[in-house]
Amino acid sequence: MINTIKTKLNQAWNWIKRKVKAILIWVGIIGVAVAATILPPKPIPVDLQLKCDKADIVDSIEYTEYEHQKDAEGKIVLDKDKNPIIKSQKQIVSYRYKSGDIAPVLDNEIIEKRTQNIVTRNLGGNKRSAQSGYEFYKEDGKWKQIKHATTTKEVFNKVGLLDAFIAWAADTGATSPGTMADDDTVGTQAWANPDNAKTSNDSYAVGGGWAVYSTHYLKATNFGFDISDGATIDGIIAEIEKAQAGGTGVYDVEVKIVKSDASLGTTNKASASQWTGTDTYSSYGANNNLWGESWGASDINSSNFGVVLQAEHTMSYGIEIRVDHMRITVYYTEAAAEEVAEPQMQVIIIQ
Repeated sequence: MINTIKTKLNQAWNWIKRKVKAILIWVGIIGVAVAATILPPKPIPVDLQLKCDKADIVDSIEYTEYEHQKDAEGKIVLDKDKNPIIKSQKQIVSYRYKSGDIAPVLDNEIIEKRTQNIVTRNLGGNKRSAQSGYEFYKEDGKWKQIKHATTTKEVFNKVGLLDAFIAWAADTGATSPGTMADDDTVGTQAWANPDNAKTSNDSYAVGGGWAVYSTHYLKATNFGFDISDGATIDGIIAEIEKAQAGGTGVYDVEVKIVKSDASLGTTNKASASQWTGTDTYSSYGANNNLWGESWGASDINSSNFGVVLQAEHTMSYGIEIRVDHMRITVYYTEAAAEEVAEPQMQVIIIQ
C-alpha cells in the first residue's frame, strides 16, 4: 500500500513539473517577443548590412579580421616571439550576390556570347576574343552581374525570433539609368550622344561651342529600382562623372531630382566648383537627404524618377562639356515585419 502511494505521488509530482516547465517556456517566449517590440534593436553599421536578400547570395567565405596593437608611431607592436600583438579580432564573411544590375557591355565591342565567367567578343572578320574575370547570372533572358560584399558573421547569420521585429536599413547600390535624354526645357546648347552617359566607359555625352552658353538638361531616368512597398526612403545620392576639355570655365547651373510625375524638384544642388580636366564623380545629396521632397517606394520605382544636369561654359573660346556617367543610390529602411495573429476558433453550442 505504501509503495502504491509513493508511486502515485511521484507520478503527480512529475506531471506538475512538466506543466510548470511548459508554462515557463511560454512565459519566456512571450517575454522575449514583448521586449523586442519595446526595446529598439541595436543599429547595424551601414557598411556591414547585407546588400541583398539571403536568397540572392551565391556563395560566401568566412575569415578572421585582426586589429593589431600599434605604437605611438603607428608601427605594429610584436611580442617576444616577434609575432604581431592582436588588439581585437572579428569574423568576417565575404559573399557574392545577385545584384540585379545588367551586365556591362564593353565599349566599341559586339558581345557575341556570354557565359557565367567568360565574354566572347566579335572583333570583326574571323577574329574572336575571350575575356574572363566577369561573373554573370542569367535572369529573364538577360545577363546580370554578380557583385561582392562583406559583413560580420553575426549579421550574415542573423536569423531568429527577433528578426521579425527589426526594420533593416538598405540601399540600392549605385545604379545606372536605363534612359538618357537631351531635354531642351532650358538652355541653348543640345547634348550630343546623351546615351553615352548610361555607363562609365570614356564615351561622353557632349555639349560644346565657341561662345558663352548654357546647355539643355541632360536627363537620366528609368533606373529600374524595385524597393518594397512600405519602405521608408531615407536619402538619395546622385553622382555625375564629368570633365571639361579644351579649356576652362565650365560650371554646374542646375542639378535637380526628377519626380515620379516627371516634374522637377525645387531643390537645386548644383556645385559652385569649376569642373576639372579629368573625369571625376561629383556627388549630390546624402544618405539622409531627400532633396526637399517626400517619397514613397512607388515614387522611386517609377520610370520617370531620375536626375537632370544643366551646365554652362563661361569663356568665349571652344570647349567641350563632357559627362561620362550619371548614377543614383537610394537609401531606405524596410518596413518591419508584422506579427500575424493566430486565427481564432469560434465555438457554437447547439442546445
